[in-house]
Amino acid sequence: MKTRILAGAAITCAMSLVPAAQALRPAVTPAVGAVANPPDCTNLTTLKLPDVKVTEAVAVPAAATGAVRVGHCRVAGVIGKEIKFSLLLPDD
Repeated sequence: MKTRILAGAAITCAMSLVPAAQALRPAVTPAVGAVANPPDCTNLTTLKLPDVKVTEAVAVPAAATGAVRVGHCRVAGVIGKEIKFSLLLPDD
């Protein structure tokens, strides 16, 4: 149980570094529908965390309609052998 809690905390910390790294770059306003930083998003699959596997990290462009209209990174993975997770990390 402690391992899974620590793994969850590690994922949260690692995922929070993506927006912080983006904040250090010069501000550039992407066009509507453009993916802001697809390489940063896809690199999340290479994270090496104990008992955590990021199986998918896909940059999703901003949309004009739908529930989620801002550009984001869709991340999915597994903690341990059975706990699946899915996150939507905003580009901003």
